[in-house]
Amino acid sequence: MRDVPAVIHRPTHVTPCQSTAASTPLPGRCRWPMQQACGRSVVGVAAHGAACALMGIMVIAPRLSPTRTFARTRALLRRVATISALRQDAEDRAGPIGGFVDVHCHLTHPAFGGSIGQAAVIERAKLAGVSRIVVNGLEPSSNREVLELCAKHEDILEPALGIYPLDACANAINPAEFSAHFGGSTAPAGFDLADELAFIDEKAATGSLTAIGEAGLDGMYGYNERLLGAQEEVLRELCRIARRSRLPIIVHSRAAEVRVFRVLQDEGVELAVFHCYMGKKKLALEIAAAGYSLSIPSFVVRNQQLQGMVKALPRESLLTETDAPYLAPSKGDWPNEPQTVCEAVAAMAKARGGVADELRKLVIRNYERLFVARRSLSVGV
Repeated sequence: MRDVPAVIHRPTHVTPCQSTAASTPLPGRCRWPMQQACGRSVVGVAAHGAACALMGIMVIAPRLSPTRTFARTRALLRRVATISALRQDAEDRAGPIGGFVDVHCHLTHPAFGGSIGQAAVIERAKLAGVSRIVVNGLEPSSNREVLELCAKHEDILEPALGIYPLDACANAINPAEFSAHFGGSTAPAGFDLADELAFIDEKAATGSLTAIGEAGLDGMYGYNERLLGAQEEVLRELCRIARRSRLPIIVHSRAAEVRVFRVLQDEGVELAVFHCYMGKKKLALEIAAAGYSLSIPSFVVRNQQLQGMVKALPRESLLTETDAPYLAPSKGDWPNEPQTVCEAVAAMAKARGGVADELRKLVIRNYERLFVARRSLSVGV
């Protein structure tokens, strides 16, 4: 995902409550003094999170009815209990990687407050048992920020570079038409697509990347064939880079799921992840049958469509993501963080009638097969 100017909200399928952003402390800057007392233990972090949220409810309680206050508190305690249970024995995770994995997020987003906020978010993810986070780029600036950030945190972050659909068609946008279509919003700035594709190709060829992404098509921003066609040209080029380097491509497919699937098939792509797929279940099963993966965001906790899809999909197609700072498990939370991927695992396991830890191990195996085992084959191809 990527933010867009003015009134356009960028989330793939749900819009976060932007009004909370201004009043929410930057990551790592807790307003409650209990933070230092919690230390660095897993249980301590969970307890601190519960305390902060409960104190927040107490602050706004006078403005809420007793029924709403009770409901919020009960929901929070249930959520904290789930997270705490999953965080136990984080150091004894199964598999070479272990822990939880987030295959799609945007830690270079301004919502994380620069390097200090990013470091705090990453530390919370580690304490939650997250062991791998794939950070996705969107355009020239964020692509370079992704490389810089991942170089600082090589123990947990993995870089993916791409061109987001809106940016892919920026050169073809008529600014006045765009503004009229999106209620006065400013069109994104264009850039040299050939240069950026060459940059991504070079990084992929030298083994510097874990994946290509974010890439894809967006039917909302591609509101006419000229724009959608421009997006498709870039997607096809990124597919070719992914194929040459034997890297998975992470695709965005809002309101263009069938066309994205067709492009991947046309280009002979073997390794792909449909990020936050929200299309029809029948097509999702076809995508999985083609050997592609689907990454489930943490807001599966509150989305019945995703829960039904998780139940129907084959085991080997399932991955987890957060799309942080977007798509938080609780409506209105901003920014979302990679640590909430454990909530996705719990909700997915519940939807499939299984055990959370077994689902976590399954996702790890799927991640290793797609992102790790193939990497050794990419060098020199």
